Amino acid sequence: MTLLLLIAKMIVCSAIFYEYYWLFLRNKKFHPYNRFYLLGAASLSILVPFIRIPISFEPGNTTGLIVYRSIETISVNYWENEFVENPSPNTLKSWFTIENSLYVVYAIGFLVLLYLLLRAIFYIRNISKAYPYESIGGLKLYHTTEPGTPFSFFRSIFWNSHLSFTTKEGQQIFRHELFHVKQRHSADILFLECICLFFWINPIFHLIKKEIKAIHEFLADQHAVSDNNQYEYAELLVLQSINAKKNYISNYFFQTHIKRRIAMITQFKNKNYSYWTRLMVLPLTILLFCAVALYAKNPTPSNIKKESSQPIPQPLPAPITVLIDAGHGGTDEGAKSDNGLLEKDFTLAIAKQIKQHAAAYNINILMTREDDTYPAIKERATMATTFKADLIIAVHVAGAAKIKTDAGYIPNPANGFDIYVTNKNQQTVGQSKILGQEIAKQINSFYTVGAIKQRKENGIWMLDAVPCPAVLIECGYITNEKDAAFIGKTENQEKIAKSILEGIVSYQSGLIKSKGETTPGTKRV
Repeated sequence: MTLLLLIAKMIVCSAIFYEYYWLFLRNKKFHPYNRFYLLGAASLSILVPFIRIPISFEPGNTTGLIVYRSIETISVNYWENEFVENPSPNTLKSWFTIENSLYVVYAIGFLVLLYLLLRAIFYIRNISKAYPYESIGGLKLYHTTEPGTPFSFFRSIFWNSHLSFTTKEGQQIFRHELFHVKQRHSADILFLECICLFFWINPIFHLIKKEIKAIHEFLADQHAVSDNNQYEYAELLVLQSINAKKNYISNYFFQTHIKRRIAMITQFKNKNYSYWTRLMVLPLTILLFCAVALYAKNPTPSNIKKESSQPIPQPLPAPITVLIDAGHGGTDEGAKSDNGLLEKDFTLAIAKQIKQHAAAYNINILMTREDDTYPAIKERATMATTFKADLIIAVHVAGAAKIKTDAGYIPNPANGFDIYVTNKNQQTVGQSKILGQEIAKQINSFYTVGAIKQRKENGIWMLDAVPCPAVLIECGYITNEKDAAFIGKTENQEKIAKSILEGIVSYQSGLIKSKGETTPGTKRV
């Protein structure tokens, strides 16, 4: 899963939770519930996008099919496509890229918020050393003349010496701040400050932090006031609301939200409305969790193959034509290994395996080459139009140059399969990504496959200049001993070929299902 997708999911989750709060819970008198709802909403918005739970069902199970269709409909993961760009060598030499610019912007925002947080903490630390205090049952009461006091921070209350404890107003204010201490409201604020620090790019978290501070004041006001003096307390808020220096991680008596605080003190509570608005958050949470965390996993031919002693191909209802391009050939040997292995030999062997087993899947295979020859690149691309191919699969094997060290050159550790799609053909890139994902799912059952890639600048002619979905599969690294040993065996070449065919079947079946077609119709996408 890409970082961008994680951030998008996090923002969507938090926005939905906050929107529900704003419409049904905000400015209602069930403040303890609202407090923990917002804290939970912030936490779940961060955690849920990282959870991915596959739900698969056996074919023929009616009940399972209904659940499968439901999850498939609501799940954002159904459309998810892991994707990275593969930069060209020239790009690697430059730091001035969009990606690096975004990292710089994030780092600047992080450092600014970190500075503000540390400044606030050091301010409290400095005034705690500058003024005397007395201990009252584990509570530290500081007598200060600081502007903005009184305020509380964890188990400390910073009192203003100009306020008298003996007056009715002073006692109400003290009960207010003491409630903040007992309920550990400072922990809530510090927790949300850390969330806003690391995820400052999400504006919803900043709104949640603001609402939590308001709810803290509502709770403390509710504790400080009694039923017979609520209007006197409201008058106290109005009269003593002054502009003063405030430390944003502390709980101040003279906070903002004066209008809302007065409304909370004087309003009546509707218990029936309170019950139902709180209860309805449960289906919302379940629906959101299913949409973000669950994704329906359709049983594929490779799944069935693992459970049976013999492979059971699942043919397409109508035949399609697939052009297989075995990379390189002739005088173009492609990548080489130190012991003389050639890419052109591996690609042709895998391509032949694909053609040999394709009939069982109702797939017609055409090949750009069937022997050790080298058709020109443009000639290969032209074949796709001439043969009216529905899909194109280019088979290659990667090679990685050795790494130079002080002790000499050492083997490059690059390994595993990679799948590329076009970066220039906007008409086919969407379906090409989906095709690549379906093939990757099959291969990933027995070998490592990276995320779908694109060449950022140079492109790949065989993918860019064709009219139908196309992918290029790098079947491991010939320069890696483990990869070379694997793809060099005939049984593994057969396994790769069948996985590619099964990926094509899975892709085409999904296409037919989504379009409601009875014929392939790939080119109409």
